[in-house]
Amino acid sequence: MTDSAMPSTKDAFRGIALLRRWIFTAFVLLQTALGIWGMILVLPYHGSTAIEKTILITFIPLYAFVAAGSWMALFGFYLRRRYKNRGDAHSLMSRFADRLPTTKLVKTAVALPIYHEDVERVFRGLRASIQSVLATGQGEMFEFFILSDSRDPEIWLEERAAWLALCNDLDLHGRVHYRRRRVNLKAKTGNVSDFLRRWGRNFKYFIVFDADSVMSGEALVTLVRLMECEPKAGMIQTVPRLFNARSAFARMQQFVTHLYGPLFSEGLAALQLNEAVFWGHNAIIRTEAFMAHCGLKSMRGFGLWRGTVLSHDFVEAAFIRRAGYEVWLETAIEGSFEESPPSLDDELIRDKRWSKGNLQHLRFFGYERGIATAHRMAFMNGIFAYMASPVWFLFLLFSTIEVAQFAAGDIN
Repeated sequence: MTDSAMPSTKDAFRGIALLRRWIFTAFVLLQTALGIWGMILVLPYHGSTAIEKTILITFIPLYAFVAAGSWMALFGFYLRRRYKNRGDAHSLMSRFADRLPTTKLVKTAVALPIYHEDVERVFRGLRASIQSVLATGQGEMFEFFILSDSRDPEIWLEERAAWLALCNDLDLHGRVHYRRRRVNLKAKTGNVSDFLRRWGRNFKYFIVFDADSVMSGEALVTLVRLMECEPKAGMIQTVPRLFNARSAFARMQQFVTHLYGPLFSEGLAALQLNEAVFWGHNAIIRTEAFMAHCGLKSMRGFGLWRGTVLSHDFVEAAFIRRAGYEVWLETAIEGSFEESPPSLDDELIRDKRWSKGNLQHLRFFGYERGIATAHRMAFMNGIFAYMASPVWFLFLLFSTIEVAQFAAGDIN
């Protein structure tokens, strides 16, 4: 689709999305108002002193944040019960269910950016995905690109050997490619950009993997068919399920995400509809749209807001939606998997990177023009996910001061 043929962002889903969001907001505000009323009743001076006012100021956003999460899960629970886990009635999977089996595929690239990863693990997952695609009978419609940014010679030589072994074992020379950048500018975003400059125009779509991603052939085929059915779609994000957990920490994460993760993702998809999020992997992207509208410049601010955009995926989704394309989160697509960090240390390293990336979104939340409200709210949610910690600290600090005054007899 060329830019001159771009659809309007004021589409058929706008009214449905607005209705759902207003209902959701009303429930959150009502629950928050009741929570504030209850807190005022509990406080000795009912919020009239400086300390109690500070307690209320910190309590309100914290309670609203928790209320929003609970109502999103309840929305997801309702939709899963109503549609028997088949996804929202307005989702792509529901609307194009009859056309999917007969929709022809087009050549699609699968891009796997890697940087100093466990080579055996990466290629084991890639092999499983390729074999699954071949089993569908549609293997000739996909090409796989291993995009290495590894600096350590021992690692990238091991990568190259594993790639050659994969090509030899599956007889896929010319369809599984390996490229290592000599200069890895802009980390993962630069890696993908280099791939697009070299090969992007040969493919109508490309699917992004993470180093720990595994997707079934049926899931990959379904993504391409959905893009062919909906020419306005710029991105379609699947919901990866955690798998292959070995440590106790990873297995706990895997258990809880399997338990309540589907409720949150279903509720999120229903509220965002065609203005959904992009999580950076296990998703399909319209190549022309991404190349035209998702180039991210280095930030020219200070501190966190200077240099490469770390959590680039949310920003890319916002930019591609601003250009008029749709972004969908399809919860009914099965066969999408990823692994979780095996230890608390690994989780903290990832969380540190995510915290910096989400706080960078303050710039896009406040100053970037043309961003859809749904994406601004996604930015705000990510920002407060990390800003909530100091707010919790202040809430507990002033609550402790209030209790100490009460214990000392300063409060009647």
